[in-house]
Amino acid sequence: MSQIRSRGNRSTEKRLRACFVCRGIKGWTVQAKDVLGKPDFIFPSVRLAIFVDGCFWHGCPQCARPPHSNKKYWHEKVIRNRIRDRKVSTSLRRSGWHVVRVWEHEVQRSSELIVGRVLHVLRIVFAKSAANSKSKGKIKRSVVSYTTSLSHNLPVAAEPKRHYGTKRRNPR
Repeated sequence: MSQIRSRGNRSTEKRLRACFVCRGIKGWTVQAKDVLGKPDFIFPSVRLAIFVDGCFWHGCPQCARPPHSNKKYWHEKVIRNRIRDRKVSTSLRRSGWHVVRVWEHEVQRSSELIVGRVLHVLRIVFAKSAANSKSKGKIKRSVVSYTTSLSHNLPVAAEPKRHYGTKRRNPR
């Protein structure tokens, strides 16, 4: 077991990455190795870390099923993973990071809701930074307004979808 190295949940990460690109959300990085806990996605400019926890490895209360063999080992393994997750989240928050943890099944079933949660956190972070800045509410030029059904029109690190790609006029 110690020889098996995780390479991330690629299908889940690809789905969330595609949602970020489709919605025009910019400023994120994948698999940041220099941040504690190696988050799946980070927004370094606002210090936001996003972890996509696998349902099996982190013991999702909704859909994780314990294996039939070596039950004691796997139960302890999941408990160790949860304890490590709490320590990493606490350490990151103490050092000024915002942490969002989502379950793998949430991304698979409703990735748009996860994107909405991320946008909501980004809005909160930008609102706080605008309130605390000396420029009295002026925010960087790269931050534009983006509206979702979840909240009001507030500054977010995203651009409207219409700026990305163009439709083909003569489909082949």
